[in-house]
Formats: sequence, C-alpha cells, structure tokens
Amino acid sequence: MGSEQLALLGPGRVQARDRSCVPFRPRKDVLARFAGKVVRTETCWWWVGAVSQGGYGAFAETHDAVIGAHRWALEVALGRRLWGDEVASHGCDEPLCVRVGEGHIRLASQAENIEEMRARGRRVGRWALDGRSRADRSREIRAAVRAADQAGTDPVAAAAQAAAAATRRLRRSSAASDPGERHLRLPLT
Repeated sequence: MGSEQLALLGPGRVQARDRSCVPFRPRKDVLARFAGKVVRTETCWWWVGAVSQGGYGAFAETHDAVIGAHRWALEVALGRRLWGDEVASHGCDEPLCVRVGEGHIRLASQAENIEEMRARGRRVGRWALDGRSRADRSREIRAAVRAADQAGTDPVAAAAQAAAAATRRLRRSSAASDPGERHLRLPLT
C-alpha cells in the first residue's frame, strides 16, 4: 500500500483511504445466505430476496448494513469493495439480476453507467419508470420466479411473462395519468 493511500490517525494507527485495496472476503454463512436468495438460470441469476424502493435486490449483509444485491455480488467476484464512482452496471437491464460476467453485472464508472442508461433508453421520456413502478415490477417478477422455481417450471419464462405484464400495466397507467397524452396509444409488448 503506497504512502499516498494512508492517513495517520494517531501514533501507530493508519487507515486506508482507498477501500479498493482492502480485500473483501465475506464469511461462509453470509455467502450461503446470499446464495439461498438466488435462482440461477441460463440467462440471469434472479434475486428472490428483498427488493429496494428503487426496484433492485437488497441484501442485508449484516443486521444493520443493507446493500444492493447486484453490488454485493460484484464485490464478492472482485474480492474487494467498490470505491469512489465505481458502480455495478447491469448489462442485461434487469434490476433483479445478480450474475457477474459478460452481458450481466460488470464494473463501470457512474458516468459510463449513466451513458449506457441513456443509450438504452432506460431513463428517457415516457418509458422512464419512477422508483415505485420499478419496485412494483421487480416484486412481480420476483414472485413469478419464486413460484416457478418452487413448482419446478421455467423461471426464465415466468420472469419474461411477469415483466411483460408489469410493463404493459405500467405503460397503461402512465399514459392514463398524463392528461396531455390521453389520445396516445402506447405499443403493448
């Protein structure tokens, strides 16, 4: 660790300013608890635990520390905590996905993440969902994935069906709540 990364706290005590240099190795019981809330499929690894108000998976790492499930998964894969403007970016555009790797969760800067969101239309105009709508959509998908996993049916198909139904419902309610766009017919997918 370089001297520029250290800050003196007192005689003989130092603290790292950059947490990215500190190894992150969660306890086995915490890893098992996390894994128990994930349904792995060929595509996404679906978080079926708690959902945040923003629609992302929420993991209670300790009794008083809740973190985004996708962020925690990336930190475990990297073996270190994220630092500064580092974020866990969703390549699959699915807030409940916790799969780290190509096309899913990857390390990015906040600026890169925002640019990807704009490029994919995730935060633009009529299709931008407010936090409550995203959370409702995620809860519907979570319930469908849980039910499919317990019934031994295809969680991917259940997630896709729940996502399509939630998106149609949210688009309809969004158009109906905007008096200036009552006449607009939004495509239903």
